[in-house]
Amino acid sequence: MPPTTDPVSVTRTFCGALFFPVIAMNTGTLLFGGVPSQLKRTFLGGVTFVVVKGVLKIYHKQHTYIRQSQRIIMNFQEENQTYSATLTPRGSR
Repeated sequence: MPPTTDPVSVTRTFCGALFFPVIAMNTGTLLFGGVPSQLKRTFLGGVTFVVVKGVLKIYHKQHTYIRQSQRIIMNFQEENQTYSATLTPRGSR
């Protein structure tokens, strides 16, 4: 299983913070062009971007989990029987 938290670099966070207003403004202009206020368009674009990004991230993590949970080990041959016998609990033999 991959770790639950991904290490994020400071550079990536900084660049994302710089690009967020640009993305919010472009998304708002593209999707909400009929709104008369530029501030409202930018706000709606930012909210839309964050929601869509969150949904895509959840979708990706869910499918990554499903894909990893269905993996199986093929062509496994247990070479050392005594080692595996020492690892089993006493009540399960």
